[in-house]
Amino acid sequence: LASGVPVVQPAEGAFPDLIKETGGGLLFKPRDTEDHADTLEKLLSNVTLAQEMGERGRLAVNEKFTVRKMAEGMIEVFERVSAPGDHSIQAAAGV
Repeated sequence: LASGVPVVQPAEGAFPDLIKETGGGLLFKPRDTEDHADTLEKLLSNVTLAQEMGERGRLAVNEKFTVRKMAEGMIEVFERVSAPGDHSIQAAAGV
């Protein structure tokens, strides 16, 4: 993404969120080689789409995933977990 090249990722794990957040690629059905091939073909056969996604991904990484932004996110997590209160799994789940 950072280099301006669009990505094709399986629609599982963190990939759907990453693609939604950046607009820098396409998703395919996990473990579906035909869908993977079709998704790659869609991107490779449409130069304009590939360029637009590549640029969106590059811009998103440069704006949202800088070292500073990632550090700020980690600080926020540390502050939340070190704040007074019940940090048990049950409390987090609302049980």
